[in-house]
Amino acid sequence: MEKSISEDNLREMEQKAYRESMQDGLTEIFLGILLIGMGTLFAVKISAAFAVLFMLFAPRILEKLKRKYTYPRMGYMKLHSDPPGKTARGIFSYMLLVVIVMATVVFIVFGDFSADMLYRLTPTFMGAMLAGALTYLVGKSGDHRYYGIAVFGLVAGIVLSIYRFESMWTGLVVYFFLMGSCFTGLGVVRFSYFLQKYPIQEEVTDE
Repeated sequence: MEKSISEDNLREMEQKAYRESMQDGLTEIFLGILLIGMGTLFAVKISAAFAVLFMLFAPRILEKLKRKYTYPRMGYMKLHSDPPGKTARGIFSYMLLVVIVMATVVFIVFGDFSADMLYRLTPTFMGAMLAGALTYLVGKSGDHRYYGIAVFGLVAGIVLSIYRFESMWTGLVVYFFLMGSCFTGLGVVRFSYFLQKYPIQEEVTDE
């Protein structure tokens, strides 16, 4: 019993530390920028180099911003991270599950597959992947508010898949811009509130 309580307390402490590290809203801002960038990529057919460059440089820029704005207010904390191999296997397994479930539903409802149908379902697929990522984030942080964003993202993906756009990629582009704007807006609000809630205390020296 004591061991169980100790493990629960440790998990709560890890969740609290992770939740506090997310208070600055910078992660949401960067995720929003990534989604908007992906929408732009599909809209104007630019090179996928943007996504590659973003993945390479975004963590460094994010760390610099945290050093400038977050750590002086809350201190530095090193969070526990899952092994990359375990994370990759989890993402692949979940993606495979989403594909199987969507393929089964499409076959049951429509009886066949077509390229046009697959393109139209990409917003639903992205919504399901985003919902999975946010559910994982809830487990890491204990912040159940991310469930609301997950449900909104999934419902938005389904609605955009049902709506018939002229171009096969329009639904996906709209989804990227919609969710990117939501995350960016949420991140900016949280960042502004964070700066006001945790002002840097000026050092007072005795003369």
